[in-house]
Amino acid sequence: MSSEIACRVFLVFLKNGEVNFNPVKMSPLFIDDALNSQFAEEGFITVNFLDAGQLGQLSKIFSSYCGGESELIDKVMYFSLLSNPVETNKKVQAEVKEVFEPAYKKFLKNYKSLSESFLTKVPGAVGSLMLHQDWNYVNETNFNSATIWCPLVDVTIENGAMFVIKRSHKFFKLIRSATFPTARISGDGKLKQAITPVSLKAGQALIFHQSLWHGSYPNLSKNNRIIATSIVLEEPAPFVYFHKRTGQDIADVYELNDSTYLENLNTLAAGKQPQNATMVESIPYNHHTVSEKELLDKAMPNNLVQKIAQLFR
Repeated sequence: MSSEIACRVFLVFLKNGEVNFNPVKMSPLFIDDALNSQFAEEGFITVNFLDAGQLGQLSKIFSSYCGGESELIDKVMYFSLLSNPVETNKKVQAEVKEVFEPAYKKFLKNYKSLSESFLTKVPGAVGSLMLHQDWNYVNETNFNSATIWCPLVDVTIENGAMFVIKRSHKFFKLIRSATFPTARISGDGKLKQAITPVSLKAGQALIFHQSLWHGSYPNLSKNNRIIATSIVLEEPAPFVYFHKRTGQDIADVYELNDSTYLENLNTLAAGKQPQNATMVESIPYNHHTVSEKELLDKAMPNNLVQKIAQLFR
């Protein structure tokens, strides 16, 4: 890693339990300026990503590597990266990447992709996936990154569509990983007013910032809701993982690549430090778990203003 890139990633200042990285100008992730503006402002975009032929290719890949109905039916959520052997995941990643590549080139610039895989919510999965944030894979203040979420079938609130809180990627600057866990907050109650459902046709994609608060509806249909997904990073952003040092308010920062991430994912998910990965920095960090009230006050500031006004009546 060059000294210039290292400075962009690891110079930090702590304030109010949040992490503030040394600010520099991020490069745009998308070719289209309007998409860059929308992504920066709202934290997500939707695009027509794949055609029918490409969806057919993905269905064949899924059927080849990700098991049949009998394997899926007993699971509420199937995540191929956590369910398959590493070598199978590498094959899935390579084949899905090949299908995604024309769309990557159509929409993205100065990018690298990783973690191509499948997510499935099975029929009758009655529970919603609660509001949460994904792990951060880069220094999010200095580099752009996004998750691509592309359904192989039409998705609605009836079969597991995503829901998001617009602009919520701006609310909190926090490190997130298995050892710095994100809060999981119900989308019901007062927060329901702040949620935007994202229904998609097969082949459309939701592309969202990993710090955007999001969840998904239950799958009340009779069919699997299958998603092809990946992570894209701005070049030259290092792909990093933040691991909490046991018993200390310190985050050890590891640089990963495609192979080391796939080889370590189950290890990371279990809260263990990655193996065969380079630790590039250690930073002081006191993790803060966002409460429902904090998220509500950010998502619905008018409610907070009304509460303050009531104090002076």
